[in-house]
Amino acid sequence: MNIEILTIIPTSGQFEEVHFGENFNYSLWVDFNISRENHWVGCFSREYENGLDKVLYNDNNKTCCVIAGGKCYLLNFENKNLMFETDEYPIVQSLVQTSEYYFFGSFYSVYILDKNGLIKEIEPDIMVDGIYLEYQKRGKIIGKVDSAENQYKKPLDISIDIEKLEFDPYIEIEKPKFNLLKRIFRK
Repeated sequence: MNIEILTIIPTSGQFEEVHFGENFNYSLWVDFNISRENHWVGCFSREYENGLDKVLYNDNNKTCCVIAGGKCYLLNFENKNLMFETDEYPIVQSLVQTSEYYFFGSFYSVYILDKNGLIKEIEPDIMVDGIYLEYQKRGKIIGKVDSAENQYKKPLDISIDIEKLEFDPYIEIEKPKFNLLKRIFRK
């Protein structure tokens, strides 16, 4: 079994084609080579030409999460049923998978999907302008956020508890150091 993004548009009629979305000016093609009897290609409407393209799948529950130009599609790859699709917003910035869930980060929140669709949306307790999930480590999803809390000097580290499906309560924020003597003497 193999599911991968195609870099070349397939020849029409070579495999069964299934289209997901409405506008196909910018499309993402994905090859679903499930078995000898089940080989098809999916054409996914991309919301933004330069948005994130990524595919992750779970062989155990037969689901696949496709991010096409920042738009999310969750489908059952055996029966080709679409179970969840984002609208124009949020624009997906990142995608990480666990054995049970797909986590995708947008500009301001994280959406959590299971095999049936959206189960929860969570937001960090600080103002953010981009959530970039990176990987799973033990019982946590690890990532970074851009935030005005540190005047966008560098991304802040975040983590999500996989069991609770919530952001961990602390986000370490480095406060700018204020040097009174330097301010007075301008040195």
